[in-house]
Amino acid sequence: MQAVVAGALTSPGLDDLAIDYGELGLDALIDSDVVSEIPVVKSVVSIVRMGKGVRDRLFARKLINFLVGFRGISDWERRDMVSRLEADTDYGRRVGDHLTELLERIESTKKPLMIARVFRAYASKEIDATMLHRLCSTIERLPAFEIGHVTRFRYAPVGQSGLPLESIANLQMAGLIEVGWTASGMYFSPNAVAETFVTLELGNL
Repeated sequence: MQAVVAGALTSPGLDDLAIDYGELGLDALIDSDVVSEIPVVKSVVSIVRMGKGVRDRLFARKLINFLVGFRGISDWERRDMVSRLEADTDYGRRVGDHLTELLERIESTKKPLMIARVFRAYASKEIDATMLHRLCSTIERLPAFEIGHVTRFRYAPVGQSGLPLESIANLQMAGLIEVGWTASGMYFSPNAVAETFVTLELGNL
């Protein structure tokens, strides 16, 4: 499966996939012999046809949502991104392995698009491999219902976000908060991961 994921990411036809997925839906993509001749769709369809179970279809839906996040990025740029990542010692992974593990663990709504935006940021050299790992880890651990709170926390004066302590704890566990101390006690502030999360507009996807 890891090879299929990596192949889908570097395959031509992502813009066609976005259109067909939007018009036909997942089931039609899987069952249509004509549509599945698009190279990238063929790669995704092969994943589902391995098992036909609910888990396979859920994974395919997440993978397609992730791939749709690369609309407008040429197959050359995507291949270059994969090559640079796998040669980057700070990344230290095979892209197909990493993405397969990530997509299996995350929720299937906004998070695949958020992961795609992080990889696109690496492709355009907005972030390095270390920040890519940190953001992917944050997206995985951050509860979906807290995503909108990251920007609110980032722009609030220290100690005045108005967020409940439970939300602050969730943001901290997701790796977005720096804890410090002053003479008056403990304070929480957004760290570099939170800054980048907001800069990349991950909460707006």
